[in-house]
Amino acid sequence: MEASAALGLAGAAHRPRRSALGPDLIRALSTTAACIATVVAGGAFLARWLEVTNHVVLIAAAAAPYAVPLSASAAVLLAVSRRWVFAAAATLVAVAAAAVQAPVFVRSGDTAAGNTIRVLTANLYEGRADAGRLLAAAREHADVLAVQELTPDIVQRLTAAGVAIDFPFRWIADGPAAEGVGLWSRFPLSATGRVAGFMLPLLSARVDVPGIEVDPVVLVVHLSGPWPQPIDDWRSDMAQLPRTLRSMADQAGAGCVIAAGDLNSSVDMRDLRTALAESGYHDAARDAGAGLLRSYPANTVAPPVIGIDHVLTHDCAAISARTVPLPGSDHLGVVATVAIR
Repeated sequence: MEASAALGLAGAAHRPRRSALGPDLIRALSTTAACIATVVAGGAFLARWLEVTNHVVLIAAAAAPYAVPLSASAAVLLAVSRRWVFAAAATLVAVAAAAVQAPVFVRSGDTAAGNTIRVLTANLYEGRADAGRLLAAAREHADVLAVQELTPDIVQRLTAAGVAIDFPFRWIADGPAAEGVGLWSRFPLSATGRVAGFMLPLLSARVDVPGIEVDPVVLVVHLSGPWPQPIDDWRSDMAQLPRTLRSMADQAGAGCVIAAGDLNSSVDMRDLRTALAESGYHDAARDAGAGLLRSYPANTVAPPVIGIDHVLTHDCAAISARTVPLPGSDHLGVVATVAIR
């Protein structure tokens, strides 16, 4: 009797313990998490089609590219849990979100022209960017350097680093903190001008590109930031943007326009897509099939999460686009090679 009891106790000691969470509870928790993920992904997807009037829509629209992996993961989890109706809903969100993102990976621009110009746009983080590294990137990748947040200090540092050797032509309006912009070029500049009506200065100039019959117009753009400050200034700038872009196209005449800068907007925000459609401009990353060029923030251990730096084109097309590091800045630079007819 005692031996049998001992054997029973020994057997009980070796039996695996059951999880404190039963299978039904685990299934319920995973279903709940996956459903929440589906709702979040669906909200981000729907935010692409809303006018950005507040920070909630702004953040949701900026997160729209992440609706694809989020809803796809939720669909898999729901299928494993045999929640077929919910899995179907998550799959529908994933497919819809993927469908609107897919075109940015497919080249669509007309690249038949043989003449090209390379443009680098760089936000200098209130002049904190490393001037030597910025100049090295420009020498390697650019014919035209368009900069934002250009301070007098970094102008001096760029001058000391020898920017005038490779980029002898310039049109700049430096200023404190984020207020300065500038343009350096390997080629002569003409018809320089400033654009009014925005919270921050915008500069324009014609660039005498060899082999091009009509000089293209380059516009350096920096729109007001929508976050964390109130969104009103950004909305005002965004409302003015299509009119300015159309005006630049009219001034260019038979020539093309290249607008480069920090738009503080991603193409997942309806307001930017509307501005492009109304003015007849194209985003270089979209034309080149370069995918999601995430450029901000670039000064953290994590990779950038949103693409707010752009090169836009009118009557020309980008044949390549990519990001480049800008040490010291909180942005990556965006480089585009543009084919001009």
